[in-house]
Amino acid sequence: VRVLGTGAWDEPALAKEASLAGAWIAAPEPSFRIEFADRYQQFFGKQPPRLATLGYDSTALAAVLVRNRGREGATDAWLTNPDGFFGRDGLFRLMPEGYADRRLAILQIGGDQAGVISEAPRRFVGF
Repeated sequence: VRVLGTGAWDEPALAKEASLAGAWIAAPEPSFRIEFADRYQQFFGKQPPRLATLGYDSTALAAVLVRNRGREGATDAWLTNPDGFFGRDGLFRLMPEGYADRRLAILQIGGDQAGVISEAPRRFVGF
């Protein structure tokens, strides 16, 4: 039996939970957010909350939109680009139905950490 978890389990404290050793979770690759976490630590003196990258990615997407397309450039076609966008948590795209589609890695909990056993796709090709 293999325990499966969600990205909500992508917390350092849970990686140390002995009962979860060997569990697999779908989550962003830890390497994607290392620079973000380091800069956050330098500025605020502590590690960022796990969900801080979602706020960062949302703000960065809005900034790119305004810089590249102007105030009138927020078209549905641009926001729902099938190629998506690459943020601090990896590849994501906004779907016309109103939800976000993300490409996640598979991590395995063990040894007081969660290690990548299957990398997140870098493109939406074939999905």
